[in-house]
Amino acid sequence: ELLGSWGDNELSPECLDGAQRYLKPGGASIPTDYTSYVAPLSSSRLWNEVKHFKDLAHFETQYVVKVHNAYPMCAPQPCFVFTHPSDART
Repeated sequence: ELLGSWGDNELSPECLDGAQRYLKPGGASIPTDYTSYVAPLSSSRLWNEVKHFKDLAHFETQYVVKVHNAYPMCAPQPCFVFTHPSDART
């Protein structure tokens, strides 16, 4: 799993951009692009699990979870986009 949960984990953009020099002119990279989205949500289950730690650090931690029984507070918004191969080949 090269892309990771955010599509930028595990150096995916750097690895794919670094591999561009091996791509023949006109060749296609898979994936050619990807977009990460972000949206706030409220989850009573996650709130109840985190509050037992009784410290602020656990409330400020990002969690990657399966979202069940959560309330989305707004529509997802694009956060960043990566395109491969990029126009600026090195």
